[in-house]
Amino acid sequence: MSKTLFAVLATALAPFCAFAVDGVTLINQSTVMTAGGFPYKIQSSGSYKLSGNLVVSTADNAIQINSDDVVLDLNGFKISGPIVCVGSPPTCTGTSVTGVAAYNRQNVTVKNGIIRGFKRGIEFAGTATSGGLIADLQSSGNSEYGIFGVEAVIVRCSANNNGEFGIGVVNGTVSDSLANRNKADGFSSFAATLIHNAGNLNGSYGVGGFGAPFLFGSNVFLNNTTGDVTGGTSQNNNLCTSGTC
Repeated sequence: MSKTLFAVLATALAPFCAFAVDGVTLINQSTVMTAGGFPYKIQSSGSYKLSGNLVVSTADNAIQINSDDVVLDLNGFKISGPIVCVGSPPTCTGTSVTGVAAYNRQNVTVKNGIIRGFKRGIEFAGTATSGGLIADLQSSGNSEYGIFGVEAVIVRCSANNNGEFGIGVVNGTVSDSLANRNKADGFSSFAATLIHNAGNLNGSYGVGGFGAPFLFGSNVFLNNTTGDVTGGTSQNNNLCTSGTC
């Protein structure tokens, strides 16, 4: 086979080879546009991975997960929306929806990347939501929540400089995570558990309960404008501005 013919065949097959590797579906700006644009809808269980940054210029979700049993690896890449947040704590302008959304889904994992410029950076929500994992994400510069998870495990994430809340969790856990310089609470908790986190310099509370008890232990909450903690039951080993809490 001539080198010219081999090059032509390789070019022709490239889009198909880039779409799935070892059973993992690859997502980038080009594949999203080929599939009809944003939101990119994941309709089947399986593994998905970004192979490039995504830029959403309209008020749409970036990725909508419409199936159970999905693993989405951002692979170190960034998903950017049209909202712009300036200052610390920030003021945000623009209209958008959610970076990665999973509603009424079970056993969904999203991990390993950056999300910014949306109303909610990532959201697991709905009455049938269960068993989600949000890990190793940086979700900052969003107008409402950096991260919001119902019945989710949230671990090793940072949600800083968001227009309202850093991390919100309902009936789940947050550990080893950071929520600093958000305009409202660093963490918002409803019947959840917070361990080994830091929420500092937020415009309201370091952690605030919104309607149900929560547990917190071995956290650091310092120099938050309204107070460090409101509600909740301490499991000790916490550090607050006034001392232990």
